[in-house]
Amino acid sequence: FAQTVAKEIESSGVRSYLFCPAGMNTPMREDLFGDASQQQEPNAVADIIVNVLCGSPELPHGAEVIVKEGEIVHVERSRVF
Repeated sequence: FAQTVAKEIESSGVRSYLFCPAGMNTPMREDLFGDASQQQEPNAVADIIVNVLCGSPELPHGAEVIVKEGEIVHVERSRVF
């Protein structure tokens, strides 16, 4: 779905990304797994998203962005672009 959206809006000037955060320190994570304190903070992931949307780092349109331990650990863009 994310790749389809990215392809559809490619010529519009609007950029599209798929953010995939690893485990998050949330109450739901604590309830399900009991290890929330060992996971990344939601604010750290939110900061990364804001920075990418502001262009730093500049990532390719349609990229899948893996976030782990409060850092971007992998960026991949589908071959359909």
